[in-house]
Amino acid sequence: MDVPTYLVLADRLERELSAEPAGARVPSEHELARRHAVNRLTARAALDELEQRRVVRRRRGSGTFVSRRYDMTVTPQSALSWSQVVRAAGGSARAEVVDAPAQAPPEDLGDGVDVLVLHRVGWVDGQRALCKTSWLAGDLVPGLHEALPRHDSLFTTLEQAYGLRPRRHALRAEITAPPPAVREILDLPRNTEVVWIASRTDSERTGRAVEVTHSWLRADLFRLVVDLRA
Repeated sequence: MDVPTYLVLADRLERELSAEPAGARVPSEHELARRHAVNRLTARAALDELEQRRVVRRRRGSGTFVSRRYDMTVTPQSALSWSQVVRAAGGSARAEVVDAPAQAPPEDLGDGVDVLVLHRVGWVDGQRALCKTSWLAGDLVPGLHEALPRHDSLFTTLEQAYGLRPRRHALRAEITAPPPAVREILDLPRNTEVVWIASRTDSERTGRAVEVTHSWLRADLFRLVVDLRA
C-alpha cells in the first residue's frame, strides 16, 4: 500500500530536524511546500504529524519550533535531577523560585521541626517545563534562599553548601492530570496529563529526612522511564 505523501514528508523532515537544536525555528508551511514540491495542505498535514510525534511544537502567533523530549528515569534507588538530565542531553535548563500559598508537608520531617516550603518553576529550552514544591527541614538548611542561587540545583546545594550527603529516594511516579494551579503556570490546555514524581531526600550525615518534593513535568518535554533493575 502506498504511503501518504504527508507521512513521507513528515519522515523526511523528522530526519532533517534531528540535527537541529531544540528551539530552532521550523520553516513555514508555505516554505516547506515550495522546498519539497507539495501543496500547502500536505505541508500542514506533515507538521501536524510531527507535532503528534513531539518533534515540533507550535506557538500561536510565533511559528513552529524544534522540540526535544528528555528521558526522566526513575529507579528503586533514585529519581535523577531534571536539570542534570536536560544538560547531559545538550539542552538548556534553569529554575526560579516563585511565591505560592503555604502547604502542609505530605509527610513528617521530624518532631518539632520548622518546615521550609520552596516553590520553583523550571525552564527547559526556553519554555516553562515543570513545577516543583519542596518541603525541607528548616534547621538543616539555614539561609537556603541565599545559598541556592550559588549552586546548580537544590540537590547540589544540599550536598555542597550544607554537607548533608543527600541521597534521593523515588517514592512514586505516574502520569496524571495536574492541579489547576500547575496547569495555569505551565500554560497547559485542559485534559493535558503530566509526569508527576514524589521523592524524598535523606541526609546520610544526620540520618534524617531533609526534603520531600512533588514535581510536575510536562509530558511533551519529559518522557517517564521506569527502570526496576537493582
